[in-house]
Amino acid sequence: MSPRFAPDVENRLTRAGWFPGRKVDTESWRGRLEEEGFVFPQAVLRFLEEFDGLYIEHDGPAADVGRYPVEFNPVLAVGEADRFAEWGADVGRTIAPLGEFERGQFFLGMDETGEIYHVSNWVARYGVGDAGLERLLLGHSGEELPL
Repeated sequence: MSPRFAPDVENRLTRAGWFPGRKVDTESWRGRLEEEGFVFPQAVLRFLEEFDGLYIEHDGPAADVGRYPVEFNPVLAVGEADRFAEWGADVGRTIAPLGEFERGQFFLGMDETGEIYHVSNWVARYGVGDAGLERLLLGHSGEELPL
């Protein structure tokens, strides 16, 4: 059986507190964000149950653009429900917040298919699920969507 993540990615996640089978409670913040207008598809909730609360440090050379710090904490997007809804409408998906990267300069989101997005005044995608997470953490640039 092949490993779930590339060794470098697994090492970075492990240093941040992740481990196989990790599951955290999402109820503590979910109601507050849903009241604000965010919608959390099941794929997003499954991802956040595993990765919420992790802060991945910047370290080492990157593939394309940089290994920016990543913080998985959807509460960091409070006040941004309109931005996520608008980008979701543009791509034809429901995009929910995952957290931030590059020390709060950009938001991260995920849609109902598990696609991970860079959300700012433009949007880019990294890929679905583990593959998208690896691209993000290895410092690949996202595919900017022409909207």
